[in-house]
Amino acid sequence: MSVLTHIQRFLADRGGAIAPIFAIVVIPVLGLASAAIDYSRAATERSRLQAAVDATALSVIHLPQGTPANVVQSTAQSFFQSIYTPPYGVPMPQVTTSYANSTLNVSASETLPTGIASIIGVSSVTIGARSTTLNQQSSVEIALALDNTGSMAQNGKIESLKTAVNNLLTNLQRYSRTPGDVKVSLVPFNTQVNIGTANPNANYLRYDVGVTNRSLRTYLQSVGISRNAPTPANWNGCLSDRDQSYFNYDTRSDGVSGVTNTRYVASFCHYYTTGSPSPGAQIVPTRTLTTDLEAIRTGVNSMQPTGATNITMGLVMGMATLRSDNPFGTNSSSDPFTKKFLVLLTDGANTQNRFVGNGSASNSAVDDRMTLACNDAKARSVRVFTIGVLDGQSALLRDCASDSSSYFPVTDASQLNAVFQQILGQVTGIRVGS
Repeated sequence: MSVLTHIQRFLADRGGAIAPIFAIVVIPVLGLASAAIDYSRAATERSRLQAAVDATALSVIHLPQGTPANVVQSTAQSFFQSIYTPPYGVPMPQVTTSYANSTLNVSASETLPTGIASIIGVSSVTIGARSTTLNQQSSVEIALALDNTGSMAQNGKIESLKTAVNNLLTNLQRYSRTPGDVKVSLVPFNTQVNIGTANPNANYLRYDVGVTNRSLRTYLQSVGISRNAPTPANWNGCLSDRDQSYFNYDTRSDGVSGVTNTRYVASFCHYYTTGSPSPGAQIVPTRTLTTDLEAIRTGVNSMQPTGATNITMGLVMGMATLRSDNPFGTNSSSDPFTKKFLVLLTDGANTQNRFVGNGSASNSAVDDRMTLACNDAKARSVRVFTIGVLDGQSALLRDCASDSSSYFPVTDASQLNAVFQQILGQVTGIRVGS
């Protein structure tokens, strides 16, 4: 057999060809797989770095104009190091800042060693994060009207709400450059609100209204709560809807005059967190506008879910705290340059007020009353944000918001923190972006 024949047979033989082909292909395949793993790790770390840089920007944007650059830099670095831990073996990144007029730029980067990607010659990857933050400083007043009904105890809603509001308050404290820049009121609600019993003889209260809603009367009798009107001596702080005839006082922001039906209706509290009447067991009292955000935080952390839903009560009382007159808005500014906001959150539909509703099913008459109140709120110089959590999502709540960017439908309670941070940006004028 000639040499030529041997060569021809060798070239034609396909036996065992898979081994050298696999050997050739496996190297780039492993390289791509390792690169994907390292890329995923770098992407996760970049998200952590970006969050830390964003938080750092928020922590220093409140510094007064003219603050020396080295003070801005050191303040940013110190805060960044307090919240960010780099991966094992990676040095702490150095934060870079530049601050001009109302714009702050914050950036940081770090170099991560790769894992098995090094076999294809990639020994490290550098990631970076940057925030450009704009601060349009102005005085703001924010009313937080928050659903405290029984269903808020489900699916982690009340816990997530407390976390979100606490973070909002922390960032508002950073935003405030001078005393009075930020005021916040708190209005927990179910079918009523609780204003406390400090002023039982105030001329804005009336004690001549008992419970007329038949379903509510039956419930109150079953749990031993009086269906009659309280007296100043035994009143426990709760308010029910004002009159709905003629002027519909609870759907507008009219001041309280000497006319009886303009006054707020003092009522026994309908729902108790312990299931029976006892001091301190009803819904958390409201807080009127204050610069003491720690007092607001204390109220938020004390919230306990109980009762049925009357969103209108939260809305009108929140609006009352933002009016610069008696009885609840005396701390509110009449300065036209002060920006005013109302954040209205609920996880359910209107089911009951002083007049109608059984406390479990949606009631159109209560909805109609809320629509009137929403229309009044939007007609004033107050921006209304609405948040519908799970079953609270509705066209009613969407239409109550000042505009489409002010309505937030939430499908999971864990989203509340992000929603409140979006609201923070719209309220303060601070914009944080990479």
